Amino acid sequence: IHFRNIWNHNDNISWEAFTQLQDDEFTRLKLRALIGGGTRLRLSNDDDHSSHVGLGIFREKEELEFTAATTDTGITYNNRLNLYLVYNRALSNHSKLISTLYYQPSIDDMADYRILEQLGLELDITENLSFNVSVYIKRDSRPPQQTKKTDTTYTTGLEYDF
Repeated sequence: IHFRNIWNHNDNISWEAFTQLQDDEFTRLKLRALIGGGTRLRLSNDDDHSSHVGLGIFREKEELEFTAATTDTGITYNNRLNLYLVYNRALSNHSKLISTLYYQPSIDDMADYRILEQLGLELDITENLSFNVSVYIKRDSRPPQQTKKTDTTYTTGLEYDF
């Protein structure tokens, strides 16, 4: 579950706040809870495409599932930078391609970072409701024990704009 609110300061600068709850049995993630905020700058915006860059910070709590032969179970807390680039490209009046690239280093240890790419296709169902198909590629410099550094996930979902 991810919630984000964006307040437009002017045509090119916005403020944002976000929170997220997540689990992932394939990476032993029992719970990831985070809250953060930051600013986003518009790089371009026209009828066919738009792009934004964001800079923020968040606090995360992670709890890992116990698995035999691991020693990294328990709860950890991190403060991370949140740097991202969003690019949207209209394919038609009712569909668009969206790419979001995140770089999230730990503030305390810059060698501990995550890089995430989300590439998705969004198809409008109504004015406020859309259907999404996405691929997520996540690279974790320090993944939980017995998990890979790179993980790929495919998702489908519904998105509602308030």
